Amino acid sequence: MSWWQKMFRQTNNGDTNPSQFPLHFEIVPQQLTARVYLHEIDSKDGCVPCWSYVTDGLWRHGQKELIFTLRRELNEQPRAFPDAPLHFFQMVNQLAEQGQLVNEGDFTEFGTTGFLGRSDLRALVYLPPQPLAGVEVPSRLLGAILLTHEELEVLKHLGVTRVIAHLGRAYSHYPYPPWSERSRASLVSMSTMQESILARVPRLRGPGIRVCQEENQISLRLLPQAGEFLCSKLEQFPSNTVLALLTELDPTANACMVWQPGQSTLEAIASPNTDGSRISGCFIAFVPQQAEDRGQVVEDGFIMLLTDASWILLRQAIESGHSVSVPATTNGLNFSLEWIPQTYQNPIDGLFYEAEGGWYRYSPNSPQDRISDEAVSLGEMILLTSESELAARVRVNELADYILAIKKSVIDHFTAVEQRTGQDLLLEFEIQLDGQVKLGMALRPWTDNNHLNKLSQRLLRLPSPQVNQDSIRFQVVFKLWGGSGQS
Repeated sequence: MSWWQKMFRQTNNGDTNPSQFPLHFEIVPQQLTARVYLHEIDSKDGCVPCWSYVTDGLWRHGQKELIFTLRRELNEQPRAFPDAPLHFFQMVNQLAEQGQLVNEGDFTEFGTTGFLGRSDLRALVYLPPQPLAGVEVPSRLLGAILLTHEELEVLKHLGVTRVIAHLGRAYSHYPYPPWSERSRASLVSMSTMQESILARVPRLRGPGIRVCQEENQISLRLLPQAGEFLCSKLEQFPSNTVLALLTELDPTANACMVWQPGQSTLEAIASPNTDGSRISGCFIAFVPQQAEDRGQVVEDGFIMLLTDASWILLRQAIESGHSVSVPATTNGLNFSLEWIPQTYQNPIDGLFYEAEGGWYRYSPNSPQDRISDEAVSLGEMILLTSESELAARVRVNELADYILAIKKSVIDHFTAVEQRTGQDLLLEFEIQLDGQVKLGMALRPWTDNNHLNKLSQRLLRLPSPQVNQDSIRFQVVFKLWGGSGQS
């Protein structure tokens, strides 16, 4: 009997009834604990029985907490969960104490003995977590997914997004299945990827590099640290060199391209109930010394054919931190370089908010979201609580229903108001643990606040979703009578 199993008996008094989950383990006394949940995940192929292991205590060293979800085989009893993940958490804690931290896109490589009794399971890759019904998680969290030795080699050479896109396609789960399986075969390998264009050009892989396509526009989106990384690397490549950037999955996308050798048409995996109109790529390659500028889709990414002048302009923009647009000269896709802000100044309280992964303004992208009439149209939504924290604190469907009720109330209110010049209305909601709602409002340009007081009363009467762990905050922006025309 392992010491984990002994501790299991001591901590849980020998009770292994499934209803007693989650089970609690003290891994490092008074420093690191873990919970093991017994639950199921809905998938297109039916319910997937799982164990989820969640840490508590890594953040004291600056390391995000971890969640590792393992598929439970049909012949495995609820209490027969492997203890290897608990040993792994102990190792992560030791490394974090030494300042060795992991973040999204990083991976931990195992030796030739592998993990969980399989020699070909050689790595855990760290990805943005996904909400799981019945599993409570902390706010600062990383998901960990098992990769085979062959998949790890593809990740090292061709990027993490190409690998997880194959996982998503294999399990029909966007952007990737949140669970790991011990019995599955490799989905990709370098031996089959040698014919990829991406395998034959110089490549750079760094944090905070994202690319997506919407209509006829390719957008390369960079976090500030990505700009610093690229500036330190670009000088190593002559100006006439083809260069590919391996990219992360863009969190604003609702689809991701996926490719394998022999594939002749574009394929993608998409988020359920979306139109797949904003599609993330796995790479973007730049080909200078061309007669014209134009972008195109190749495999699971993009190639930008650039004149020397445009390539120099783009490199200068990366070095200076400026945005730039390169329209297609002839048939092809347009290109833009955009910078993702990590700081957001709230126009209501004037405070600055920092977000490690960048601030996003979510614009309407589905017919249901494009609620508008002559008086009101929805502009955008701004999260003041991160997506992972929202997923941990509130049911997503309940929050979505609440936002729809907000939209309807605003439309009903301003439809009855006498038409005025265009204005922008910003509403900030904080839903607290006791169900109370704090509401802040800002209007540009400002007029009298009489109709805002009435709108406030209407909005505060709406039933709010239940939250747990901590409060949540978000903003919704509306354009009144066409908006103010200001950004």
